[in-house]
Amino acid sequence: MVTVRDLYAFFPVINGWQKIRSNVVEMHRQERDAVPGGTFSILTETQVNMRLKSPVQVARYLVIAAVVAGTAVACAPRGTVYYDSGYNDHHRWDRREEIAYEQWEAERNLQHARFELRAAEQQNAYWAWRHRHPNQ
Repeated sequence: MVTVRDLYAFFPVINGWQKIRSNVVEMHRQERDAVPGGTFSILTETQVNMRLKSPVQVARYLVIAAVVAGTAVACAPRGTVYYDSGYNDHHRWDRREEIAYEQWEAERNLQHARFELRAAEQQNAYWAWRHRHPNQ
């Protein structure tokens, strides 16, 4: 869990908020003590703390969001998966598959087209060729 102390290490600007908070709290204490009876205050100490903690909270949420987003991107599946009905298996389409597909097109003198735009018979022919030509 990210603590406020951790945020101070990452965001030196927030360090100044502690000083500002203590100055504002002291200023409001002096205003309260200046009024007879000592009950009047523009802001209570709790309100001052809540208002001045908000930048720290925002920074904390930004750090958490960055960690969650980074994890989500790192764990996201890469490439499309195609089902090969002739061999009853699945193939992940990645850069290695793209290279093999381009080689298959070149051997047959076919104009390049995206795999998903090819007719089903050409796709099946590619998968049959692919099973005969595994990765080197």
